[in-house]
Amino acid sequence: IGGCGRAGHWQWALFLADCLQRQALRPDRVSSVAVVSACERGSQWGTALQLIEQMELSRLGPGVAGYSCAISACEKGSLWR
Repeated sequence: IGGCGRAGHWQWALFLADCLQRQALRPDRVSSVAVVSACERGSQWGTALQLIEQMELSRLGPGVAGYSCAISACEKGSLWR
């Protein structure tokens, strides 16, 4: 998932995260933040915020890295004002 994000393939990162859930595997914080980071790199601020919300509702919690990626995504989308 992280490799997809670094390559700018946020759609693939989302797809792989979905595959984890379909296989009844629980994503951990690292993989979840990697998907948020991929969305941030792809300027998908809305998706990044949705993922953060999902993490907040789960027991996972986004942590500092997750929030940082979401803030950066909003900044790239000019939503920081």
